[in-house]
Formats: sequence, C-alpha cells, structure tokens
Amino acid sequence: MSSAYHATTEFLGESATLNRGGKYEDVSNGIPELATIGGETIGWKISDVPQLCASKSIPACVLAKAQQQCTNGNTNSNPIHVYRVPHDDADVDISDVSTGDFALLEEIRYNNPSESPINAEYVTTVTLPDDAYEDIELIYYLPSPHIFDEWGKHVKHAIDVFIETKEYVPPEELDTDVTRPDKVEWERKLYA
Repeated sequence: MSSAYHATTEFLGESATLNRGGKYEDVSNGIPELATIGGETIGWKISDVPQLCASKSIPACVLAKAQQQCTNGNTNSNPIHVYRVPHDDADVDISDVSTGDFALLEEIRYNNPSESPINAEYVTTVTLPDDAYEDIELIYYLPSPHIFDEWGKHVKHAIDVFIETKEYVPPEELDTDVTRPDKVEWERKLYA
C-alpha cells in the first residue's frame, strides 16, 4: 500500500482517525471544474462533497498547509504536523493536473471523511521559518502556470531540504537556475 500525507496545525497524537473535511474545487472526470457567469470564468466551482486533502510527498503536504495558513493571513512559523494516510484509499487524484497548483501540491482527496474516516499515523512536525512563508506567498501573489512550475517547485525543493537539514536556504540560492519573482516589476506590468 502506498502512502500519502496530510498536514494539520493540531497535533492529533501518534495515530488518529481523520473525519473532518472541507469543500474544495469540484473535480469531474479527473479535471477541476471552472465556474462561469455569463461566459466569463470567475474561479473554480466548489464541490458539494466534503473532502480531506492530502499530498503524495511530505514537502508537498507541508507546502499545502503553509499555503493555506498564508491564505488565512497566518504567516507565523507554526508547527505543521504531518500524518501518513493510505494513498490507495483516495477517491480523487489530481496530482497531474496542469492547471492551478494541483500538480505542485501533488494533491489527492478523500470524499466524505465523516462517513469514511481515514486512519493516519504521525510522521513528523515541521516548523518553517518566516523566510519560507515569504517565498510561499510569492507563489500565490503572482499566480500563473509559470510561477507554479518554476518558483513553486523550487520553493517545494527548499522545503524538502529544510525538512532534511533544518536549515532553510532560499530557492534562488539553492537552485541557481531560478530567479526570485519581483512583486514590484509584476505590479508595474499589470497596471501599466
């Protein structure tokens, strides 16, 4: 049985039963659905089915939880607790979808966790430094396929190195083939 990983900011013990889910992008036939009004795309359709999200790797799982913290306005270095869950039990696998950040986060999902709880085993706790949160915010400040593919994958690599070494090296120092996105330049082009 292969493993996937779910992260939480709450330590749930050495083993846990995960039975809470949220409502995320609706997926039909393996493809996230866009919402439209009057022919204009306005974002992602939201599923009616509660789901628990997980990732295929620990760095992707930590990145997903840290990104969620950034979205919620919490960029403090809070502990992120990682739990191993059975990958084979996932209902949705969108880890290879080229739109959005689904591939970057190596995302899989479990439907209706309140009805079909997922058994989880504690793996590790990661407390990212503030610098990592700044780099994660850049991924989503300038959302585009290029940023997800280039900057995002290098941030995920920096998180992986941090998990192994406990030292955070900025992506542009760790990988010389990446350039740090420039917010000022991006805004200048956007509003020119």
